[in-house]
Amino acid sequence: MSLNRYIDKRCPECGSADLDERGRVEGGFGNSGGFDTAIIECQQCRHIWDTEMSYDVPAELCGARTVFWPDDEACDAECIRHRGHRGRHGHHPPGRHRMTEHTIAPRAAAELERPGAAQDALYWLRDTLGTVARRHPVTRRLGERRYRLELLAEACDRDTFLLITSWLGSEAVPAVTSKQAYADDICLWANVARELGGHDRFHIGAITPGIIETWTKTQKAQGKAPRTVNRRLSVLTALSEYAKWKTKDQSIASPVTKYDRPRVDPRDETTATPILEVPEFQAVVNAATSARQALVPVLIYTLAGRVSECCAAQLHHVKETGGVRRLDLSRKGGKGRVWPLPEKLCALIDVATAGRESGELLLDDDDRPMDRHAIDRLLNRLGKESGVLPGRELTPHVLRASKLTHMHDAGVPVEEIQEYADHAAIETTLRYIRRRDDSARKAKHAAAAVKVYDHLVDRFV
Repeated sequence: MSLNRYIDKRCPECGSADLDERGRVEGGFGNSGGFDTAIIECQQCRHIWDTEMSYDVPAELCGARTVFWPDDEACDAECIRHRGHRGRHGHHPPGRHRMTEHTIAPRAAAELERPGAAQDALYWLRDTLGTVARRHPVTRRLGERRYRLELLAEACDRDTFLLITSWLGSEAVPAVTSKQAYADDICLWANVARELGGHDRFHIGAITPGIIETWTKTQKAQGKAPRTVNRRLSVLTALSEYAKWKTKDQSIASPVTKYDRPRVDPRDETTATPILEVPEFQAVVNAATSARQALVPVLIYTLAGRVSECCAAQLHHVKETGGVRRLDLSRKGGKGRVWPLPEKLCALIDVATAGRESGELLLDDDDRPMDRHAIDRLLNRLGKESGVLPGRELTPHVLRASKLTHMHDAGVPVEEIQEYADHAAIETTLRYIRRRDDSARKAKHAAAAVKVYDHLVDRFV
């Protein structure tokens, strides 16, 4: 294990990064890493001081965080508590008394009564972020499925990896699907930093305003949707804001400005989620060849559910109280909701889950639990066989949007639709309603235009 950097990278007197090591006092703690004290001389102003050098600890073993203490007294107290000696805080910038803590498991997990908290947290984040199969940039073939956490560890330097895992594991990114999408976008930005900036590893500051300008032009040339470009730019902004708060470094700024973001037309229907009319949805259900297949579109449509919510539903979540069967559903952001199930849906669930008392609610015909990819494949096949949405994919969100739109068609108040959809902001619900109303108005005005010329075109048609 080698020493990889000074904790103090610049001279506290003149700010120069031209430093020379004059000597070292070995020290440290743990079996896999720790600190040595180094005597440093600035080559610009010749200021000499002592600092610490940190061992390069494997990211999967180290739970490190940087703590800033408000004053010398607090810094001393924490240094004594955590490292057993007086902290050398004289070289810290005012109000920035810094100490890096490392928690390293010195023994194998089998030797412990239970895994450590850091290990539990690591496994939780790994499983939450899940796996992904990357496409080869040339052949476009899918590679092996790997944990997103591993990909982040490979793409980022150590400090940035720890910062990103702190960010994705916090309530700053509450939804699981958002955590996964943000992790994928960070890996994308790591590739951009490597290609346009020459950085082997992604770090805060690797993406500059110049790189953003080049990248956005490239996206336009490739015909990428403005919504997609905006979402990926927003990830950089959100990460920069979190890094500024976490490190208390006010010099951190997002490389993205309002002038980099493409204009998104809120009324653009070419990229909006399509809607199935009632007969089209009925055709999709009719295309199913088994109760298990039919349960997928019926459950998502009935609950106006998100695919992640339905994939997570378990048989023990279906409970009967007061003669009514209900489903305990965990919605976006971890919000718990209880849904009364219609009698016909209960009958379909009974057939689809015959002989089972536990496990996932949704299984395919080969008894395998259905994840979002399996549901996508099933819905796409049912959509093609039923002839709906030619040229477009039938996704779970199409069924969710269709249900909310059909509620509006039935005269349900917008507040009830918002509550049923679990939309945090009513503006999200209004998008469905306005689009439906816009379509009705266009049809009405187009039909009125025919009265002007219908008698003139009769001779041609």
